[in-house]
Amino acid sequence: MWRKTVLLLLLLHIMEAAVAPPCWQGATFPEAVVSPAADSSGIVRVPAAASLQRCVAACCDLPDCDLAWRFKGRCYVLSCQQGADCRPQVRPGADSVLAFLQRPARSRLQSLGRPAPFDRTRGPGGDLEAL
Repeated sequence: MWRKTVLLLLLLHIMEAAVAPPCWQGATFPEAVVSPAADSSGIVRVPAAASLQRCVAACCDLPDCDLAWRFKGRCYVLSCQQGADCRPQVRPGADSVLAFLQRPARSRLQSLGRPAPFDRTRGPGGDLEAL
C-alpha cells in the first residue's frame, strides 16, 4: 500500500512541475521608475514586446530576470542583483510601469544548475539588444 502512495505522490509532483508556470506577474507599480547601476543591473531592451504582458513574458523566459519595465512604450528587462537597482521610485506622470516577477520556489538541486545572470556584455541572445 505504501508503494502506491509514494508512486501517487511522485506522479502528482511530476504533473505539478509540468503545469506550473515558470513565473507570473507580481507587484506592479504604475508611474514608477528604477535607477539601476549600469554595470551591475543586467538591463536589456526587448524590441518585440509591445505590451506589458509581452514584456513580462519575455522576462519570464530569462531565468535571472526579476523585473519587466515598460518605459516610454519600450520594454526593458532587468536582473535585480542589488536591491537598490530595482527599488521603485514613483514619478507622477511618467510613462512607465514596473512589473516584478514571482517564480516558484526552486529546490537546491534545481538552483545548482541555474545559469549565470545575463549582463550588458553577454546578453541572453535572441532578438534582445542591450540598452
